[in-house]
Amino acid sequence: MKRRQYFNHALEAFSSGRVDESTFDAMLMNADIFCDDDDEDEDSTEMRVSINNGRTYCTVPEAIEGMAWNVLVMAMDDSTREKVADMGLSTHEEFLTEYLNQAPCDLIVG
Repeated sequence: MKRRQYFNHALEAFSSGRVDESTFDAMLMNADIFCDDDDEDEDSTEMRVSINNGRTYCTVPEAIEGMAWNVLVMAMDDSTREKVADMGLSTHEEFLTEYLNQAPCDLIVG
């Protein structure tokens, strides 16, 4: 299953009440078991950011203004976040924009 499709299914199951928060968290943490990175589209688009638990998506500046930076960072995929950190970008906006360019899934907090 493609990573983005897996995360969308997990979010839909959580949003509909079919799974509880701890199950949803486990689904996210174990995504590598269920997702085949080789199956990703080569033309994949930039991921999106939501600060209201996936109900709507916003721009990078809106996310930075509307959510504490440390909350956004804690929700990021660890390996992608570290790759972007190694790039030495100077602003939160540059960092989050590049993170979304490389991220395996949407960044959803809230």
